[in-house]
Amino acid sequence: MSEYANPFAEPEDDDRTVIMPRSALSALAQRANTPAQTASSTAEADFASLAGTGESPIIAYAGPLLSLIARLRNTLTVPDPGALRERTVGEIRSYEAALREERIDPDMIRIAHYVLCASLDDVVQCTPWGSRGPWADLSLTSAFHRDVKGGERFFQILRKLLGSPNAFLPLLELMYLCMSLGMQGQYRLSPRGPAELDQAREETYATIMRLKGSAPRDLSPHWMGLARPFRAPRFETPLWLAGIVGVGLLSVVYAFASFGIGSSSDDLLSAAAHLPPATMATITRAGPETPPPPTPQRPGLRSRLIAALQGDIQQGHLSVEGTESVPIVRLQSQGMFASGQATVLPQYVAVLRRIGDAIGHNEGKTRVEGYTDTQPIHSLVFPSNYDLALARARAAAEILSPYIGGDRVTAIGMGDQSPIGDNSNEQGRRANRRVEITVDGTSGQ
Repeated sequence: MSEYANPFAEPEDDDRTVIMPRSALSALAQRANTPAQTASSTAEADFASLAGTGESPIIAYAGPLLSLIARLRNTLTVPDPGALRERTVGEIRSYEAALREERIDPDMIRIAHYVLCASLDDVVQCTPWGSRGPWADLSLTSAFHRDVKGGERFFQILRKLLGSPNAFLPLLELMYLCMSLGMQGQYRLSPRGPAELDQAREETYATIMRLKGSAPRDLSPHWMGLARPFRAPRFETPLWLAGIVGVGLLSVVYAFASFGIGSSSDDLLSAAAHLPPATMATITRAGPETPPPPTPQRPGLRSRLIAALQGDIQQGHLSVEGTESVPIVRLQSQGMFASGQATVLPQYVAVLRRIGDAIGHNEGKTRVEGYTDTQPIHSLVFPSNYDLALARARAAAEILSPYIGGDRVTAIGMGDQSPIGDNSNEQGRRANRRVEITVDGTSGQ
């Protein structure tokens, strides 16, 4: 690539990315086309038209990272963003090592590396969990390339590559896949962003098709049948007819044999009836032992919670759902929290303490889940319903921890997921604003 201008040239960049080798890289090529199955229907149609997209190692080895872009685009939350980022960094390093083993031009490797880092940063930082935390503190483009404008530079590189498409065809294919799977960059916040992004993507697609040619339209090279003269079928006895005749003959033989055996056995049965003894023998045996009375079963965990919290149930503070082994204590947020707040009101602190005292004898895990309705929240403290739900769950868990044990209590924010009421009316939304305490009684038995 020395005869072409390098669109990815970075001033005073003499440092190379540190490579951490990884085994079984050959299996990556088989997964190169997997991400297209999770993209939109428009992107799937475009992928079907790109014949041989996985021929280049730049595309083939990028399969796992492209699949990750497609999965993370609409992900609301992940259990451990830091661990996910570390695994992604390892995958990117493995990708670069694989391309070096294939003896790909170092400039091509650098551009492909940057394109994937910028695409992953763009998709992740537009999710609720990616806009803060370890990924926001140190993006991939900042860590690997000391650059913080991946959303703009991605399309600057694209325009330069389109100027020399013959030299950079695998990179154009990689950038087209990234745009189809969710990379928007500088167009994400622009009023005309979707239209301009579609224009850039279509221009890239047209350039690729011009260089590679259209895909063959025939689904199979041998779709046409054989031209042979018609032959009238010969008369043959069907197998099913031969089977019926055989079964019929066997039935006749069996009937005659049964009648002969039956008449011969009558004399034997008559003689056997006159054999001694003439009367039935009497057998004396002890009667069965009386079984002990059944041991009364201990009430299940749900029944014990209902008995312990009967007063709060009658006053409408809570209800106990679930099963005997895994009960669920459900409290409505109305009356427990002020609107848009995550501080437990005084009258419900005592209720939570009684719940903690009732659950404290159980040795299993306890999960506190906060839920909201679908009405958006406008607050600087809680940017989303998920944050409000998590804060309320943590507030309830903090009161329960002294009774249950902090290591056995987990707080989870569920946002507007798993509604139990209709969010189109106030009664349904009131039911959806709740806190659920799930007790695992199976591990404590």
